[in-house]
Amino acid sequence: MGVGVLIRDRSDNCLLAGNKLIRGIVLPEIAEAMAIRRAIPW
Repeated sequence: MGVGVLIRDRSDNCLLAGNKLIRGIVLPEIAEAMAIRRAIPW
């Protein structure tokens, strides 16, 4: 399963986008948590 991150500003412009394939994740809730964790440092 993979995770994706998209960050937009108030005007709906894309500021940052990224994705990553993470092997072994089968639950969508875990994938969502991993996406949030990946977005926080930016």
